[in-house]
Amino acid sequence: ETYVSKNYGVETEDLPILIIIDPVSNTYYSTNQQGKKVKIEQKEMSSFIQAVKNGQMEGKSIGGVIRGFLTV
Repeated sequence: ETYVSKNYGVETEDLPILIIIDPVSNTYYSTNQQGKKVKIEQKEMSSFIQAVKNGQMEGKSIGGVIRGFLTV
C-alpha cells in the first residue's frame, strides 16, 4: 500500500492525476464532478480547478491524510 493509495484512495496505476488539497478548510479533491479521477491534461485540469474554485465540488476531509503523514 502506497502513501497515495492509503491517504487519497488513488492506486499507482491511476497516476498521474491531479489532486487539490485545501489545508485552510482541511479538505482535498481527488475526483471531478462525475466522480472520475482528473488526468494531467489541460482541458480536464482547467475545468476541475475552476469547479473547485467556484465551490461546485465537495471536498473530502484530510484528517486521514494528516494521520497518515504523522504516522509515516
